Amino acid sequence: MPGVKPPEPLEISSYDRAPGTVIVLVGELDVATAGHSVLARYFEQPVAAGREYVVADVAGLRFCDCAGLKALLRIHRRATASGGWLRLSGAAPRMRRLLRVTMLTDVLQCYPGIDEAFADIAVPDDRSVAHTGFDESGVG
Repeated sequence: MPGVKPPEPLEISSYDRAPGTVIVLVGELDVATAGHSVLARYFEQPVAAGREYVVADVAGLRFCDCAGLKALLRIHRRATASGGWLRLSGAAPRMRRLLRVTMLTDVLQCYPGIDEAFADIAVPDDRSVAHTGFDESGVG
């Protein structure tokens, strides 16, 4: 989202990755940044566009408080309401401990990496869509 920035020190970027979207969070997800509309828009746009599988890459988070967890829960609820989910990738031990203490480990599931977070979602094989019913010799 060019030209619009959340309050410092949270940096947000995103990219599409089959079969969903990855949102990269770097900095601090806390009371000062968690409620900012830019954060919500980064997470709402993929779901609105039909990309309901969202992985939050939190490896770059230096800090997350209860307000940050609340924001992630709100995003998770929106994604599940659309038939998808929000999963966390690369959570540091401090973040995983916060999830355990708040008993949210079953809700906000952590994965070591982005590949693992998307591993159970089937990606459509483009070749099957383009298949014409003929083998390579041109005979059906």
